[in-house]
Amino acid sequence: MDLQTYIFDMWQTNPVMQNVHSGGLDTVNNRVTINLLYGDDEDIALFRSEVYDSPMLTFTGTRSRQFALGDIASPLRVNPLLDNVRMEVTNTSNLPEQVTITISNRSRHSIMAGYAFTVEGFDGEYWREIPMQGLFILVGYTILPLGSWDCEKNLTSTIGSLAPGLYRIRKDVFRSRDTPINDGNIHDLVAEFYWEG
Repeated sequence: MDLQTYIFDMWQTNPVMQNVHSGGLDTVNNRVTINLLYGDDEDIALFRSEVYDSPMLTFTGTRSRQFALGDIASPLRVNPLLDNVRMEVTNTSNLPEQVTITISNRSRHSIMAGYAFTVEGFDGEYWREIPMQGLFILVGYTILPLGSWDCEKNLTSTIGSLAPGLYRIRKDVFRSRDTPINDGNIHDLVAEFYWEG
């Protein structure tokens, strides 16, 4: 516990800690687990030399600086009642840290949207889901008919730096009067953007 406190007290002062996504105690093995955003051998060695080196440290959730495209993206789910609900990327000036998306509801129904999202990359033939890490706050937001909602999405904390290419953000929405997830009325929204690197 003392080692964990010592390390995480450096979060604001040691620049190497900016590569730490999260960390915590492994009480079973008596270790401090460090989850790095980028975690190849060079990054782990840098942490050990610049932050702390101890056999009590283990590193998890690591991945290389070149993210790997995952499985082919699942088919879009379409609810005809929500055909007039649109999402677009309205600000990419802060890429790759974050984008701003706008969901516009031009349907006759109030809809619910949350903070969760996925990112998919286009490989020239297929859209493929990009592996993500981290957790989303499960909060719903109601968008009334003729209303809209702006939401910032932090990409660095979930997928890391982007290689140049075509991407899209996918979110699901549903009519607010329906039970989410199991009612069959989920509607997928996608918004494409191009990142030049």
